[in-house]
Amino acid sequence: MVAMSAHQESADPLIILGKLAIKYGMAQREQIREALAYHRAQKEEGKEIPLGEILVSRGILSADQLDHLLEVQSFLILRQKDKQFAAAAVQLGLAGPQSVEGALNDQWEAFKQHRIIRPLGAILAERGILTEEDQEKVLTFLSEGNIEGAPPECLAPYQPPRPSSETAETHPRREGAEDVRDTAVPEAPPPWMKDLFSLEASSDGMEAYLVVRCLVAEAPTPAALKAFVRSNGIVGELFPLSLVVDMLNKRPKKDTKISIAQGTPPKPGRDAQIKYYFDTDPLKIGTIRSGGKIDFRERGEIPQVRPGDLLAEKIPKVKGEPGTDVYGKKIQPPEPRDVRLRCGPGARLSEDGLKAYAAKHGSPAVTADGKILVNPQHVIRGNVDLTTGHVDFEGAVLVTGTIEDGFRIRCNSLAAGEIAKAEIETQGNVTVSGGIIGARIHAQGALRTRHVFGATIRASGDIVVESSIVDCTIETSGACIVRSGKILSSNVIAKQGIEALQIGSEQSRACRLTFGVDSKLKEDLAVLSQRIAMCRDRMHRQMNAEGKLKRLVERTELKVGSLAVMQDQATRELRAIEAKASQGEAAADPDTTRRMSRLEARIQEAEKELERLFDLEDRIKKKIGDVAAKKQSLHLTMDHLRAEMEALAEWGKSNRAPAVIKVYDTVMPGTEIRGRWSSMKVGGELKRVLFKEVKVDEPEMPAAVQAKITVRPLES
Repeated sequence: MVAMSAHQESADPLIILGKLAIKYGMAQREQIREALAYHRAQKEEGKEIPLGEILVSRGILSADQLDHLLEVQSFLILRQKDKQFAAAAVQLGLAGPQSVEGALNDQWEAFKQHRIIRPLGAILAERGILTEEDQEKVLTFLSEGNIEGAPPECLAPYQPPRPSSETAETHPRREGAEDVRDTAVPEAPPPWMKDLFSLEASSDGMEAYLVVRCLVAEAPTPAALKAFVRSNGIVGELFPLSLVVDMLNKRPKKDTKISIAQGTPPKPGRDAQIKYYFDTDPLKIGTIRSGGKIDFRERGEIPQVRPGDLLAEKIPKVKGEPGTDVYGKKIQPPEPRDVRLRCGPGARLSEDGLKAYAAKHGSPAVTADGKILVNPQHVIRGNVDLTTGHVDFEGAVLVTGTIEDGFRIRCNSLAAGEIAKAEIETQGNVTVSGGIIGARIHAQGALRTRHVFGATIRASGDIVVESSIVDCTIETSGACIVRSGKILSSNVIAKQGIEALQIGSEQSRACRLTFGVDSKLKEDLAVLSQRIAMCRDRMHRQMNAEGKLKRLVERTELKVGSLAVMQDQATRELRAIEAKASQGEAAADPDTTRRMSRLEARIQEAEKELERLFDLEDRIKKKIGDVAAKKQSLHLTMDHLRAEMEALAEWGKSNRAPAVIKVYDTVMPGTEIRGRWSSMKVGGELKRVLFKEVKVDEPEMPAAVQAKITVRPLES
């Protein structure tokens, strides 16, 4: 074992820590020797236990005393290095002896008075004596072992400050030992730190960084770092400052950013959910087997419910908890998404809007846009033709044969063998085990079939076809899937994307495929908006009619009042004449008789007119009541339409997964691909590709262009 030189021994942190503990009466020499021996023994066994930890575990030092000694130790080690730094600066002619000695004195005073460790290089740079380049020269000179002579001796013996009475009571020292605890963070950081460092925060304010502005010869203490951070308004939780000090001691490059503090992120809430108490897809209609074939025979048991059965329950959203950024500013969590529990025919909503119950016997179902129905079943064995006529049924319709040309079916859901040039409107799913030829279909659910030709289909759910879509117009809020077949001569718009084996052929006209756009939802919302506007117009007409009727009542009441006054006056006058005649005061002359006759006639005419006016007033008030009832009905209708519109809009927003077009074999030239913001035309034949719309920020592109369609190989 090679013996240490005096200089090596003095630079050994273990030796320095042990000497300091002995010097300040915190430990005896024998205790330090035993602790060092134990440290070496553990090290030989591969266990690195710090000397300070050993001293604390044996009760020789308190944790607070160890903290203080480590701080003094760091300062003394830095002083030894800085004395070499000073000697090298003088030897290279970059600084004079007096300048170096004065800087060392200032370094000592800063530590003695404020417990701040200031690297000598920083002090000399602050005074304009050394530049950053000069400091680099000195450090390079030292690393090459070129130092000659001894540095100026100006380090006075260190005397730690006396503890406060509070500290002494809280941490009583052993008899004969002096407590040297002084860990208070300076109220203000040392002024030189602003020249070495700056602070930056992330864009969201959740993390703060210490930015190195110039070469750091020696790191500041954790206390100085904390004071610097807090003085810049950072109140967030600090990362372990000892790690930051270690990183700074590795001499990071200029503009290096070191994470030093973090905010408290907000705790996210929980979205509202709907829990269903029945199988929402019992028939497993259109189950896609391997190879893209659709299994129309794979069906489960259809659930049945009775009035009052619980169908679904809304689990309300739970709001999150706010957090704070590094500056202490409150950060609100994202607002959790809400959902609306909606009922269609056969289902009813609880008063609080949180539960849906069956209102009649039947099979429960959910439309693509989330509306709950209860469907009784109507079975038509055979075709829909002249023998059946049009079919309007508030439930599920099962047609074992074909829906012939020119016939119409309106129902909640439909299952059929084939559909010809018929008109279909459903609140839910449409399942066709054969094909669809020339039909017009509007479904609020999904559609499954083997093939489609010459049809116009609008659906809220997925459209799944086994073999081909030819010469069709398709709009869906879901996806259009023809995994084992072709799309030829068709215009397809699918919010959730398109999948097909082949797009186009050499003989067919080019297809137009649009993805990521919900034209059906837009049209449905526009129809609802138009219906609300029509209700509003009718409401205005009813209000105008109500106003006219009320004014007519007012005029009638005025006439009634005038006639009543006139009738009362005539009656009093007639009674007065009759009273005089009965008392013999007035003779029964012809004038008096004629006058009495005229008064009686006036009274009778007033009576008839009053009866007519009262009857008119009753009829007007009845009309006012009818108008009020119509207004109430319109109010309810508009409320329902608004709720439907809001629910549809919420449903549309909730389904924002990125859409793509996948083609498993060939895309023919001329095919037009459209996204939400951009479009492209396929120039040459493509094999196994995926189309995706991505946002771009390219200077050479027009400002109005925000995205482009990308094409890449389809992964296996």
